[in-house]
Amino acid sequence: MEEVLPPALKEFGLTAAEQCVTSGCAIYSVFSTYNSSGHTIDCERLLLPLGCDGRVEQLVGSLQLISMAESFNRDTVIRHFEWKTDVSCAIRIYASAGPRSHLTSTTEKREAARSP
Repeated sequence: MEEVLPPALKEFGLTAAEQCVTSGCAIYSVFSTYNSSGHTIDCERLLLPLGCDGRVEQLVGSLQLISMAESFNRDTVIRHFEWKTDVSCAIRIYASAGPRSHLTSTTEKREAARSP
């Protein structure tokens, strides 16, 4: 993975991949830059851990570049991320805990467990 990450994103990218492997959770992040006109370009990334018996054997990653205001050149957009990058979202997505998991989030379950 180190070979495909630009220097400006290397630490963030490797940390997210390590979190995905050690936690077994999907990691979703959005990092942003700006083109020469000052319009935002977002890169959404989803890392999915794959394996069995609680052991992560592979990571699958998905990247999506988005600009609501203008188009951009995919061949040169990396220069903008190397120049200026802001991480606007980085979350861990826990695996389903069973059939009722869609009714309450993991955070709500933990808070409910702490209540007297």
